[in-house]
Amino acid sequence: MSNKWFIAIKENNGDIFDTSSFTPIQSPIGKYYADPFLFKHNGINYLFFEDYNYKKGVISYSIINDNLTITEPQVILNESFHLSFPNIFEDNGKIYMVPEMGNTGKIVLYEAKEFPHTWAPVKTIIQGIRTSDIEIIKKENQYWLFTTYGSNLADDLLVLTSDELLGNWEIFGVDNIIHSRPAGRMFKYKDKLIRPVQDCSKLYGYGLVFKSIEISKEGYNEEIIHRINPEWYPNIIGTHTFNYNDDYIVVDGKIKINE
Repeated sequence: MSNKWFIAIKENNGDIFDTSSFTPIQSPIGKYYADPFLFKHNGINYLFFEDYNYKKGVISYSIINDNLTITEPQVILNESFHLSFPNIFEDNGKIYMVPEMGNTGKIVLYEAKEFPHTWAPVKTIIQGIRTSDIEIIKKENQYWLFTTYGSNLADDLLVLTSDELLGNWEIFGVDNIIHSRPAGRMFKYKDKLIRPVQDCSKLYGYGLVFKSIEISKEGYNEEIIHRINPEWYPNIIGTHTFNYNDDYIVVDGKIKINE
């Protein structure tokens, strides 16, 4: 018996926390898809995700069709180590990705040299420490990076900061805060900055927690405003990534299988 993650998608009807009517995206036998991220470029909605064969993950993308299906996945990032959580974002007219890199002990920023197919590493942000999923935001001309680190990748929060995306990053703070591991891209919602994080209290990737956060050079504060438990689809036992744009909402879910 194995765990299998799957991605699910729905049209954005305006209520981003509505978990009804998701359409699952099937993956081939011997693989699973997880960690979905959306990126709209030149009017086309792209879905980037972890493409895992139960040995090593690569980053793939598909184009989302109007009927909530996707085109055949194309691998765009394949390294000698495991890759997941393809957090993709735009900054100053360029498109970047900061994937999780398994046990390499590094956080590396990639730039799209020819979107969406060709990516190249452009900045090693930190090395020598095991980190999990990574989120970068820009707030008032200051860059902030959130991840978890060390042996407790669920709750040991690590925050870095920099004046420039490709500049020198410094550790802003470390703390043990329950529900800290990133679970998707941060977003603005009702004038609040929201950070999706994983709830690993029952098992890894059990559920999603949404925190309203305030961060500046003076300090950091957070408050839970919403949760999504693994109840939105039959027989799932986990859900640990959430992203949306104006057109779609994507999540992932975990089930038990006999592949």
